[in-house]
Amino acid sequence: MSYLIQACTSEVSKASDTWMFDTAASHHFCKDKSIFNEYVPISDEKMTVGVEGVTIPIEGKGIVNLKFGHRIFKFGEVMHSSKLNRNLISGPRLDKKGVVSESGKEELRVKENGQLLYKAFLRDGLYVVNPNIPNRKQVGFSANSVQKLDFTIMA
Repeated sequence: MSYLIQACTSEVSKASDTWMFDTAASHHFCKDKSIFNEYVPISDEKMTVGVEGVTIPIEGKGIVNLKFGHRIFKFGEVMHSSKLNRNLISGPRLDKKGVVSESGKEELRVKENGQLLYKAFLRDGLYVVNPNIPNRKQVGFSANSVQKLDFTIMA
């Protein structure tokens, strides 16, 4: 005999939650259109990715909010392409805003005015960070019931 207890909530985590800190990226890039707070479609731009000069279309650009700890950061001019393999935070763009990145001991510390904003951790040769997406429409479920299940497994 088995009991099924339904009293829970779940949130779906997506691959789009992972971001790479990229010191060669000209812009911030995001593959998931659904996390943009503001979005402007683009139809005539392409970008060349660092692998063998492959070009992919830019589908739009806009603003994405990412939450690190208790702080929400607004990333502007984020380019969108659903063809991307990963999301990128542009090191040069942050540098132009006065943000400093320091690396060592398999972590990258991103600071502004000496204050730590967030850390990224070295994974497979890339600095990876997993911020929360504050505006994401959550997929969840909940129920308050207990059902007694009778079943037989036949082999």
